[in-house]
Order: sequence, then structure tokens, then C-alpha cells
Amino acid sequence: MSLSPLHDDPRLARLTPRQLALLRQRLAAGAAPQISMSDAVGALPPLADGTPLPQSPAQQRMWFFERLQPGTGAYHLYQHCRLSGALDAAALEAAFAAIVARHAALRTGFGEEGGQPLQTVAAHAPFTLQRLDLSQLDFAAAHAAALDYAGAETQRPFDLARPPLLRASLVTLAPQEYALIVVLHHIIADAWSLNVLYGELQALYRAHATGAPSPLAPLPLAFPDIVRWQASPPRQAALARQVAFWHQALDGSSGMLELPADAPRGPSLSPAGERHAFVVPPALSRSFKAVAQAEGATLFMALLSAFQVLLARLASQDDVVVGTPVANRDAPESEPLIGLFVNTLALRADLSDDPAFTALLARNRQHFLDALAHAEAPLERILDGLRIERVPGRSTLFQTMFVLQAPAASASEEAAQAAWHGLRPGPFEPPFKAARFEITLSMVELDGALSGVIDYSVALFEPATIARMAEQFTQLLAAIVQAPATPVLRLDLLPAAQRAQLLALGDGGAHADAPGLPDGGLHALLARQAALTPQAAAIMDDDIELGYAQLHAAATALAARLQAAGARPGSH
Repeated sequence: MSLSPLHDDPRLARLTPRQLALLRQRLAAGAAPQISMSDAVGALPPLADGTPLPQSPAQQRMWFFERLQPGTGAYHLYQHCRLSGALDAAALEAAFAAIVARHAALRTGFGEEGGQPLQTVAAHAPFTLQRLDLSQLDFAAAHAAALDYAGAETQRPFDLARPPLLRASLVTLAPQEYALIVVLHHIIADAWSLNVLYGELQALYRAHATGAPSPLAPLPLAFPDIVRWQASPPRQAALARQVAFWHQALDGSSGMLELPADAPRGPSLSPAGERHAFVVPPALSRSFKAVAQAEGATLFMALLSAFQVLLARLASQDDVVVGTPVANRDAPESEPLIGLFVNTLALRADLSDDPAFTALLARNRQHFLDALAHAEAPLERILDGLRIERVPGRSTLFQTMFVLQAPAASASEEAAQAAWHGLRPGPFEPPFKAARFEITLSMVELDGALSGVIDYSVALFEPATIARMAEQFTQLLAAIVQAPATPVLRLDLLPAAQRAQLLALGDGGAHADAPGLPDGGLHALLARQAALTPQAAAIMDDDIELGYAQLHAAATALAARLQAAGARPGSH
């Protein structure tokens, strides 16, 4: 159901994307009688364990990715933690085994027959908690070794044909000091599933440690049965109307964002990635949030709009599509399940008329509300009906993602220990090493400030480039706060240091306020790059391509001609 009757209600500005989705669900429930997911799935003929069934569209996408680029961790999910105290390893292993037995998705393997991607639920999938004892090392060395181990486990490939596509390791750092390493494949789970997994793990660990029965209620449905329901003709007919909305919304989009990269794009996108963290100052965070509220928009809508402006300016494009994930768990029966429910919305912004930021925000506000009303249409079905060129090495339709994360629920130390039956939990995070897209910006509001991370492809971008992008995004937020009605092409992107650096490059030499420039300025940078990668493409358009060595030679020849004509530094 559309949310258009509420488009002008200022109360929407206070809702999160999840709350907006729930509002859409309740409006739809009140508008017309609807059959519940449980009743719809219950009407399907029973399917015995071991009987193959088709994969969902999202699962097929990951299946084909794994076939094209095997051995990567790009589609792995993980959540590791520290645990301190008298841990019962046998109870922890039994808790994991009970979760695998409880959730059909964790007992599912993937294969193909006659070229058709299939999945099969096994009646049983044995689970073993791997154990590694590093307590013979001093604590600092053990902690470092455990981080290395966690990073390797996070990236280690799964055999998709052999469930469970979940593995966990218990690393002993010192007496009563542990690291718990948990990794799943995205083909059977999503971020919501990680919360389900840990909630059940805590409850079942307490039960097994004390000899109590399981406190968990039986699950209302099995995820593979939901996949079957989603593929049924009545459900496909209902989704066809949502798919039509997206085809209209995305009609005419090129589906390509030409962000300037530090290296040429190859025939396939490497999954190797890095992460850059930054913080928007608290005062600026509060002021930007106030701008969103004054325009009747949510923080998500305002940050997305600013990110689209940044991308458009950097790529010199006026048509930008950014992906954003939605949980896609409107039905209450889906909430306690581990499974791949998440969908991705392709949110498009048109900046061709150089709108004021406030006007762009108003457009995005309405578009996002309409998008939420059509959020169940699988992205893969949308792509099938769009006339968009598939380019090797580029993800189709969008190459950038935006995520506004909900702040983690805070719990007192006593409550956290009670959840883990007396164990004290803590963070344990190995370095980030994967990238599913060229750029993913994730933001979260913590302690009154907006904290951000940019995950990026190391095959395309240098760390310094991404650091500059984060600075430009922060500067853009400041410019919006100062004058929200400014046309988007006139909003200031350059912090003072970057402006000084560009001015120094324009002068042809180094500048005291432009750190990082070598002696000799711009042509020295070019000479250095020509020596490092003489054949790499430096300039490309439809008619010509010059490598760095060619460009350096051409620039040197032109400089010689200018000097011969009497040109000197400072002359025009």
C-alpha cells in the first residue's frame, strides 16, 4: 500500500527505515484483508528433507558469484566477540548444534542439476566447535595471533554443497579469556540473522550450562518453505505490480557511476577491500539532523541525499543510483528465522536541473516512501526487465551502497553478563578485508555524533583517495547546514587543506598548506607515476587512450615548446 497520504506528515521525520516499513505493513493490513505468511506457506504441499527446491533470486545471485569468483570471502557474514570468565566449551558447542538443528537454513546445501541452481535441506548437519589454544603465548601475542586467525577464518571459503554454512571457533587467549569467532555464508543468512543467532546462542548456552530445557519457542516456519511460497504463482503475480513500479522509476538509467578511480577497472571486480573510519563532529551532526527534521525528512533521507550529491559531483553525472538494504521482514513470522530475507532498493536521484538541496531532499523523501511501499520486489527480478548494459567488472545498476545503521542496543554490564550466564562479553574485530561494491558508506549515530565507515575496493582506490572523500562528505554536510537551499552544484565540497593542495597543483609547485606534494609539483607526480606504471591508462575517452609514459612524454614536449616561446613560471 502507498504511503502517499502521509507524505506531508512531519512525524515521518522521526521514523527510522524499519519503523517506516512497519507503518507500511500496518497500513496495508488495515486497508484490505490479507492472508498471513503462515497460512500461505501452510497451503503449500509438504516437502520432505532431502528434496531439492529452487534457490531464491538473491541466493542465485550469490551462487553465480561464487561460481565466477570462487574462494573469496566477499559474501561472508561474521560477528566475533571476546568472552571472559569460566566458560563451558561443551555447553557452547551444544548450543550451536541445537541452533543448526532448529533452523532449516543452516542445514541447507547448494548445487545445481541440469544447469538449474537448487538447494536441499538435510535432516541433520553435524556441527563441531573448532578450538584453538594460544594461552602458551603472552597475552598481547595471543591477542594478535587470534586476530590473524579470525581474519583468515572470516575469508576462508565455504563448500556450499556441505552444510552447515556456519562455522565457529573458540580461541583460548589466557585462562578464562576467550575469543569466539563466528562466520556464516550470506546465501543462508543476513545481518538480522546474526542477531537471531546470538540471541539464541545466549539462551541455549545458559540452558545447556545449567542442565535446563531449551527456553525457545518452536519456530513458526522454515525458511526454505518461505522460498517456495515466494516462487508460487500467486506471490509472483503480486510482486509483478511492485516490479513494474521499479521499472518505471529506473527507466532510462545508465546504471553506471563513473567515479574517478586510481586504477583502471578490470574485467572483474576484486573482492579485496579496506575500511576507512571517520566521525562528523557532534555540533555539525546535530545541525544536519535539525535540517532534516525541518524539512520533514528522516536522517536516512538527508544523509542519502548528501551522499548522492557527493557521488554526482565526483563523477560529473546528474543521474545517480545508490543501493540500500532493507530487512524485508514485515511478516512477524519471519522475525525469529535465520535466512536470507534482505532485499536491496535501488534509489535514484535526478540532479539535472541543479535543484536546491532542500528540493532534492523533498524528492528523495517521497521517492523513498514509495520505494518502501514496493520494497518486496526482488532486485534480481527488477534487473531482468531493465534495458541496462551489463559491463564486466561492474555491478549492475549501482556500484555504491548507503547504509544507516541503527545504534546497538545498550545493556548494562550486569545484563550483558546475565545474558551470557556470567561471562563478560566484549568486542573482537579483525581488520576489514572485503568489498562487495566499489564504495559502501555506512553511518550510525553514536553519542550525539555521526560515525561513518567507507568500505572500498582496493583494486580501484588508494587509501588517500577515500580519506579525501570522507573529508569532502563532512564538508558537504557543513555546507548544507550553512545554506540548505543552495543549488547542489554550488555546495562547497573542498575542506581548506584540499583547496590549498589544488591551488598548489595549479601553481605547478609545492605549497606549505598542501602536505603530500613532492618537490616539483604536478609534473613530478606524473613523472613518478610514469616510472611506476608506464603502460597503465592515464587518460581515456571514446577516441583515445594514453598511458602514463605517453602522457608524460607529451607533457614534457609541450613544456619545452612553451619554454622555447618564452613562457616562465607566473606568466600567462
